[in-house]
Amino acid sequence: MAGYSFSVETRDFESAIGLFSKLTPRQIAELGAMAGVELIKLSREAFGSQRDPADGSAWRASASEGHRGRSTLRHTGRLMRSVKCKVEGSSVLAGSHLVYARIHQEGGSAGRGRSVKIPRRRYLGHRKEWSKRFMRTLEVRRLFT
Repeated sequence: MAGYSFSVETRDFESAIGLFSKLTPRQIAELGAMAGVELIKLSREAFGSQRDPADGSAWRASASEGHRGRSTLRHTGRLMRSVKCKVEGSSVLAGSHLVYARIHQEGGSAGRGRSVKIPRRRYLGHRKEWSKRFMRTLEVRRLFT
């Protein structure tokens, strides 16, 4: 994904390490796909709540927030809709192909002469306890039975 991406390794699921050895490659891919669906949900929740999915901090409001009912990073909804996931081996990649995705995720300077400062507004990520909660879900447990 050219715009911005991050990955979740299966080793992030420490509580299930012993169980992974029992899974087939297809089951691991299925687990990755389920994690991807959950990561997209977390990203959509971030857009809805205007909060960082990793630490819960509020996004700094954009200049256009409130103008004509707009909210930060949702002028057209294109960035939110562009977040996709794909499974590569034992990793799940979540990201956006949009060229402006990285500047919104990480913050920095943009525009002509890099004169505009864009604050970090992370819309991708997860809290550490997420992997433990994910592994407790019934759908995931089904793979290990």
